[in-house]
Amino acid sequence: TPPASAKTPAPKTRRWPRRVAIGLVATGVIVGGTAWYLGRETTLQMIAERAARSTGGKLTMSGVRGSIYGDMHIDRLVWRTDEQLAIATNIDLTWSPRQLLSKGIEINKVHVADLRMETLKESEEKTTMPASLAPPFRISLDDARLAKATFVNKGASTEITNVRMRLFGDKAEWQLREAAASTPWGQVAADGKIAATRPFKLDANASLSQAKVGPGGTPAALKLRAGGDLNLTTVDVNGNAGRAGGQGRMTLSPFAPIPLRTMDLTARNIDPGFFNPSLPTADLTLTIAAKLDDQRAISGNVNLVNDGPAGTIDQQRLPLRAFRGQLGGDLNAMRISDVLLDFGAAGRFTGSGSVQRGKDEKGPGTANFALHTDRFD
Repeated sequence: TPPASAKTPAPKTRRWPRRVAIGLVATGVIVGGTAWYLGRETTLQMIAERAARSTGGKLTMSGVRGSIYGDMHIDRLVWRTDEQLAIATNIDLTWSPRQLLSKGIEINKVHVADLRMETLKESEEKTTMPASLAPPFRISLDDARLAKATFVNKGASTEITNVRMRLFGDKAEWQLREAAASTPWGQVAADGKIAATRPFKLDANASLSQAKVGPGGTPAALKLRAGGDLNLTTVDVNGNAGRAGGQGRMTLSPFAPIPLRTMDLTARNIDPGFFNPSLPTADLTLTIAAKLDDQRAISGNVNLVNDGPAGTIDQQRLPLRAFRGQLGGDLNAMRISDVLLDFGAAGRFTGSGSVQRGKDEKGPGTANFALHTDRFD
């Protein structure tokens, strides 16, 4: 008999497509569940609570609402240390979490209704230059607004309103754009950039303009430009008020014990009566040149000339025609030599003097002058 033919084996069932499908479904469920969980308002509140606990009680937040995927709101945020107390209310924040993996943190807006910052006591820690200003990832803040800010120090308060700005930062630099605010001294505007690494190269501009001007008046204005870096910063100043105008340059070492290094200032057509009608009228030209070194030694000169009409106080004129002096000594005992006080036809005084200021003394100190005159009417 012929041998029985071998049975053909049945084809094996392919199971991998089903496994892949199950894996995809499971992954989708996990991702979707995670996305749903993270988007809950209770999750946002839990994250805020953990962030507050991580500060050791310095930070507290209440009235946290919204989602980490978009709009957030905080009724009240408090930051308290031994030296400072900061309270912010009604904070609204909108950001784009989709940009986190590619472009960093992109915040569309941060709006704060009220901020109060109070100095509880002066810090005893010396302020030092930071090692770096570079953020861990790119940060973009497109619309920051603060309706009102109040700064309190030793019972005195200063209120600033309508604060607006845009901010950008990465590992290379920080940029401040379109900053503006209303202050008790006028309208402030600023923009600038600073490098994120030492010595922190700086390039910034700021202006202050008078908010209210009488009919036909020209608003007083002050412009500043800062350059250099945080080791040695140069500030150029240009200002005008009525006929008066002036310009100057200062060099600063912001983190040195004595920040001011040099100052050169020239001002012309200064009329005290323009700023306060109860003061006598004059036409003053003032020049100041001063320099400070690491040993607190000071050198320079002061020169004041009155080109206005001669007269007496009861005639609403300033009788002083000129003043000059050479600066020397140091900040604890400043000497003023070659002093001249010229009162025109009434006479003049010449001599020298000093201003003594104790180590712990506050204020300008105690002045002692020895002046000589041959005639004074």
